[in-house]
Amino acid sequence: MVLNLRVLTLNIRCDTGVDGDFNWVHRRERVFELLKQSRADIIALQEVLPNQRQDLEENLPAFQWLGRGRDFGGGGEQCALGISPHLSIQDEGVFWLSDTPRLEGTVGWDACLPRICCWAEIASPSCSGKAVIANTHFDHLGTVARTKSAELMASMFTGVSGILLGDFNCGPRSAPIRHLSHNFHDVLEFSEEATYHEFGRLPRGPRIDYILVDREVKIHRAEIVAESEPYCSDHFAILAELEVG
Repeated sequence: MVLNLRVLTLNIRCDTGVDGDFNWVHRRERVFELLKQSRADIIALQEVLPNQRQDLEENLPAFQWLGRGRDFGGGGEQCALGISPHLSIQDEGVFWLSDTPRLEGTVGWDACLPRICCWAEIASPSCSGKAVIANTHFDHLGTVARTKSAELMASMFTGVSGILLGDFNCGPRSAPIRHLSHNFHDVLEFSEEATYHEFGRLPRGPRIDYILVDREVKIHRAEIVAESEPYCSDHFAILAELEVG
């Protein structure tokens, strides 16, 4: 049997404490509701601070949560992965988007911050298919870093039924996405529809969030989960139904 997966990516906006009505404490219940209603098997979240990770674990306790902070010692933002209890984790890990990906806390190229990728190889006891899920968040300032990060991700996950999710901080026609498109399909077929909206302040904002899948992975359905106010984040989620043979 093939492995059928519902996968979701969402930048949940870190808990800055300076967002007023959009502070985490005011919108976290909407995040939990969106995640539960999505019925996703794989949840990939970016900008997750330790207190937000704790809230996620408490409110979605059935999920197996993976990931650590990007800073040296494990602090800072995480690219957290939530794995359905119906799936088994065969292997998992993290690496940094830099020339020294195994050296924790490293800042790559012209990036302004450490950037991390959290990955897991998953399978189901009821079928033969396996997939490698990778959740990442590219740098928002470093143009070289984004391209080099894409090259690193491609070298790590090509040919392994890879599913790449995250906030890539660049548009569908950018060099990093073009590079990844040699080996991966964009589930939204390079749609320009916005995923970043700054809590509704950018109605025509950019598309910077992606689910990219190995060419052997079949895409049955994909959509941007475009909410109306009150927003759960300053990004929209992307949800896809996939088949891994």
